[in-house]
Formats: sequence, C-alpha cells, structure tokens
Amino acid sequence: MTWNLEYEIASLALTVILFLSYRPEKYLPLRRNRYFYLTIACEVSVIVFDIIASITTGNYVDYPLWFLYGENILYFVLLSLEYYLFFNYTISISKHSLLSTTFRKIVISIPFLFISLLIVSTPLTNALFYIDRSTGYSRRWAYYYLLIPYLYFYMVLSVVYLSYFHKEIIRAQMLAVLSSYALFILGAFLQASVFPNYLLIGCFSAFGLLIVYLSLQNPEYYLSVKASCFNSKAFRDLTRDYSETNHPFAVFSFCLDHYPILLNAYGEETMNDILHQVTLLVNTNYKECQLFYIEDGCFSLMIQDDTTPDELADFLEERFEHAWSTSIGDLRINAYFSYLPKELDYHKSQNLISIIRSSLIAASMRNETRYLVIEAKMFDKQKKDNEIHQALQKAVEQNSIQIYYQPIYDTHTRKIVSAEALARLFDDKLGSISPDDFIVTAEQDGSIIKLGNQIFVKTLTFMHDHRFEFRDIKYLEINLSPVQFTNLNFAEQFVDLAFEHRVDLSLINLEITETATSDISILKKQMKILHNMGVRFSLDDYGTGFSNLTLILQLPLEIIKIDKSLVWAYFDGSNLMLKNIVRMFQEQNYKILCEGIETKEMADTLTEMGVDYLQGFYFSRPLPESEFLKYLKEFDGNNY
Repeated sequence: MTWNLEYEIASLALTVILFLSYRPEKYLPLRRNRYFYLTIACEVSVIVFDIIASITTGNYVDYPLWFLYGENILYFVLLSLEYYLFFNYTISISKHSLLSTTFRKIVISIPFLFISLLIVSTPLTNALFYIDRSTGYSRRWAYYYLLIPYLYFYMVLSVVYLSYFHKEIIRAQMLAVLSSYALFILGAFLQASVFPNYLLIGCFSAFGLLIVYLSLQNPEYYLSVKASCFNSKAFRDLTRDYSETNHPFAVFSFCLDHYPILLNAYGEETMNDILHQVTLLVNTNYKECQLFYIEDGCFSLMIQDDTTPDELADFLEERFEHAWSTSIGDLRINAYFSYLPKELDYHKSQNLISIIRSSLIAASMRNETRYLVIEAKMFDKQKKDNEIHQALQKAVEQNSIQIYYQPIYDTHTRKIVSAEALARLFDDKLGSISPDDFIVTAEQDGSIIKLGNQIFVKTLTFMHDHRFEFRDIKYLEINLSPVQFTNLNFAEQFVDLAFEHRVDLSLINLEITETATSDISILKKQMKILHNMGVRFSLDDYGTGFSNLTLILQLPLEIIKIDKSLVWAYFDGSNLMLKNIVRMFQEQNYKILCEGIETKEMADTLTEMGVDYLQGFYFSRPLPESEFLKYLKEFDGNNY
C-alpha cells in the first residue's frame, strides 16, 4: 500500500517550528503547559514515525518484518498517547479538576492502556494491521472499530467536559480547544473513510495544536508589562495547580511602601522603571524562583527549599536601604515583607492573593523590620470574609437588608426626638452578621453603593408611610460610607430619592465619619448641595480616629456624636477628656450626642454635663420598624 506524504511532510515542518518556539523556560510549571509541551513533542514523533513507517512499509520487501511491525507499533502507540495527553491538557485548563484523585486517573487511563496493549500485541493478533511478504501492509478490523473509536472517545469526553464546566472556562479558550478537536475529528474521518491513501491525521492535528498555541499558550497572557515578570493571573493559576496536586510551596512577598502615593507623585513611567529594577534584581539573584507582580507595588516570590525567608529579608532590606536610580533622580523607598510557610494548610484559601495582601498591610503597621509570618488564623478569617461576602451579595440581590431604628433621647425635652437607621443582615447559614463586618465587606467589594441605596429607599419609605406617628421625631439619622461620597453625583441622586418618596429633606440627618474627611474638597461640595436643600449633618464616632479639628470646622455639621469608647473610658476612669471635649464643641455651637449609654448614672451625669442627646441600650436597643413604632407610643421620659 502506497501513501501520499505531502501533507505529512508539511505538517512536520509546522510542528517542528511550533516545538522549537515553545521554550519551557518561558512558561510557568503548570500542568497545562507540561501537557501541551508533551503533546507537541508527541506530535513531532508521531509524524516522524508515520513518514518512516509509510516509506518502509511501501517498500516492505526491503526490510525485515520485525522492523516493519516495530515502527508501526511505535507510531500507533505515540498517536494514542498524543490524544491521551491532549485530553489531559483539556482537563487542566478548567478550574475544576476531573483527575483530582488517583482512582479517577486510573479509570480515565484505562482506554489508553487497553489500546496500547492491543497495539503492542498486534504481531500476535494481527488485529490492528497485518504485514506479509506477498501483500505488504493492510489495516484490519481493530483499526476501524477500536483505534478510531478510541481517538473519538477522548475527544468526545473532552467536549462533554468542556460543555459541562463551561462557566469555569474562559470562552475564547474553550472555543480554541473545541476548534482543535473539530480538526482532529475531521482528519481522522477523512483518512479512515474518504482518503485512505493520504496521511491526514498528523496534518489536521498540527493545525489544531497551532490554534491552541496561538489562543491559549501565548506567554504574554501571564506576563506583567509593568514589572516584566509573571503577573497575578500566573500566581493564581500556579498556586491552584500546586494545591490540586498537593505540591507544597512557600511564598515570600514584599510591597513598596506608600506605592499609590508614589505613583501619584512621580508618575507611572518612573514607578514602572523601579518595578523593572526590582524584577531584574530578584531574577538575577534568585534564578530558580518564580517572581510574580500582584499589582499595587506588591511582589510574591515562589521560593525553593534552599532559599530561606531570612536570607531574602536580609537581601531585600539591604537593597532598599539604598536609593533607586530613575530618570528624575534617585528615590528612596521602604518595603515590608511577609512569608507563607509551605507547611501551612493553604488549601483552605480560595484566593491566596487576598491573604498575601492582608499580610502585607499588617506588616506595614508593625514596628519590626522583619517579615510577618502568615498564620492559619488568617485563612480562617478569609473563609469567614468570603462567607460574609456571599451573604451580602445575596441580600443585596434579593433586597433583603433590614433596617432597625435606635431611639435618640433629648436631655432638654426628655423626649425621643430622633433615631438612627441601622442596617441589619441576617443569613440562613451565618445568622445575624455584625454591621462592622458586612459594611467593611461592602466597601471593599464595591457593593456599598447598592447597599446604601437600599438603606435610603427603605428608610425614606418608612418615614413617609409613618409620618403621622412620629409625634416628637424631628429627623431620622442615616449613616453614610466615605465610599458613597466618591460618587460625584451622590447629592443630586439622594435629593431625587427624597423627592420621589415625598420626604422633607429637613427631616433627614446624614451621619459622616472622620475618615470621610480624607478628600475634603469632594466632601464639602456634596455637603454644601445637600445642606442648602435642608439636610442636616452629624459627625459620627468622634474619638475613634485622628481627629482634624480644622477640617471638621469647615463642614456644615450640626451634631457631634461622641463614640461610646470615649464615653465608657470616662466612666471607668481611664480617660477623663470627655468633659473638655463636650465643652470645646459647645463653645463652637455644636450639639453633642453621646453614644453607648447603658445606665441611669451615665444618663444623669451626661445630662448634668450639658450633653444634648443620648443614645444607647439604657433607652433601647435598635428595633425593627413595628417595635420602634410601638416604643414611640409607650415612651415616657419621666421614667428615665
């Protein structure tokens, strides 16, 4: 039997070029990269043996039978191995690991082991092909009914897998792999059924691998342009890969101190220059370690067993003591460090980068110059944070955030004249979630805007629906996050909401925290618009931060709310500044509200001190709407 080799020779040239251009040192040691490299190497071998077998088998009288059988057996074994390797490559591009256990690996490899045994036993069974001195080479029943179905089996299984887990796979990657499988199937079909004298499987396989190479295996996908090293995507994929294969690893991370400020001051070009210098420094001295830039001036280094965190800390600390040379001059920059030991059970973490970022933030707040060691409790905290995030997202989507109201007592009139609207989050799994937890989460993941709007709408609706029941209520207080003020249209949008719900703006008191004063220009503009429309403002939690009285005096504030920590400190004798603080703000004509009132003694003492408003459990805990309305009806100031 004579075969046409033109397509096979062309595919050999293409595959060799692909093999030579795919240099493993440019890539991460990911399973997908290893499988792809092995697949290319296998394809080159398949084509070489296919050509050799075709030439020698066509001239079968010139070669011994054992040689003819041997080279054809090698060809078919390599062809079967190539499809098995590419199937493993397909599995490895998904976040879901089908081959996560030894049992699964054995089960999924049974077809390959079976077909390999069939191929090797061909000289005895002649099931796949037959060669004799009179007729030469001929295909037998197993070629059509076992080998071809075997090739289709792994392709079909891959397609089913990709379809089932399509949500976990990038669409472009899935389409590239499916296109390559379509070419494999087409090549196998054409060679087996339409053009039996043409060697087409290798040609179609080569073009399929080329599509995957161009679409999925581009090394630039994993490179950071800013720092000229691997990026955060590479870090996520490699750590996930290591976790799934139980491959222990240790990570030493470091971050440039005040990187956002430096970026704003010196510009992106200058800071990128420094990032490149850092990359060159580390890669030159630690060639065996993988360096990743995880953005915002932070790097992570996957270290080997012979590299210790102490060695790295000493090396980097010594370098950061010297200036970095840039086009605008020498810059001195500090850095802080953290270390993830390989003994730690990192499998709990869904996002290791967030753990590393948290550790670097904690390291920056320490006085010690050494690195911070990441501990198991940080993973537990992240797990809790993830659960809170999921519960918050669910509540925001379902509009299930509840609003409770805590009464505010007027010491002069001895009446409840206001109440603070407080968001409450209840989850079926976690139960009641503290506002201190889910508000921070909302600010970090960006859902604070939607959450804030829900709070506004529900509070405004409550105010309108029960306006006739608020006998002595002058206004309701609503908390604002500093993040909400970053929306330049916040003031206009809030006014529109109030008008939509037919609520007089003078009945609203917005509470801002000291941290909101970090961007005073935006804050003043927003507050001015709202204040001119009748909205009142309070400064919430005074005493919990580093108060800037100069900034506070610039804002149209009516009430200063003194945090419960200062109030409690005064009554337990650990801090007696409360009197002076109250007097200072009274002299500036501010109303004073003290939080955390829990006893009659506290209420009486603060009333004598001249505090205007009191809020705390002594009067009432935060109440749901119906109970708050009932409380207003039954309240008698003479009983307090």
